[in-house]
Amino acid sequence: MALVFDIETIGARFDSLPDSVQEYLLRPAGGDEDKQEDLKRQTALLPFTGEVACIAMHNTQTGGGKVLLRAGSQEVPAEEGVVYTAFPDERSLLAEFWSLAAKGRPYVTFNGRAFDVPYLYIRSGILKVKASCDLLGNRYKGDVHVDLYDQFKFQGSAWSMKFNLDLACRSFGIESPKSEESHGNKVQEMWDEGRGADIARYCYGDVVATAALYARWRDFMNW
Repeated sequence: MALVFDIETIGARFDSLPDSVQEYLLRPAGGDEDKQEDLKRQTALLPFTGEVACIAMHNTQTGGGKVLLRAGSQEVPAEEGVVYTAFPDERSLLAEFWSLAAKGRPYVTFNGRAFDVPYLYIRSGILKVKASCDLLGNRYKGDVHVDLYDQFKFQGSAWSMKFNLDLACRSFGIESPKSEESHGNKVQEMWDEGRGADIARYCYGDVVATAALYARWRDFMNW
């Protein structure tokens, strides 16, 4: 059994941040206004200026799923085999995640070592939610955490080119969860429109695709 998980994040309005933080975040753009505008839209990518909006999990043994979400104005989804649970705030969502995460390993992600796990730890620390377990383990053993992005790059020894879940899935003949209506760049827009349930469905689609990719890696590429 493996627990596949993925998170979706939302960011603070840039103009709501303290002046010193705004100045620091815009520093890489210099005086380039286009780059500045691009950076202003990236607050969701930093756990210091963003929040967790949704965490989706998939059990590879049972085929069942759990999705923890902040629903916004939409009703909580109902889907066979998947339990969607809405939380009033990020803190309670994270507390439930750590309760569930303590029960299952190895953990499987796509780029989770670089993004999802650090984000979860930092947000939990900020909100004083106790992390219940080690989500990383030894990078090279993969007995605690299998990051498929890391595996497909052979822990940095191959492929300087970046690739995403959509490209990996299509290359392996796995249905991609990405579409024009639903992809990572749309999450902030969906949140601002009160479409928390749509974010949850999209996030769960990501973990189902990641689980299928994991099965291919486990059965044909692992030793």
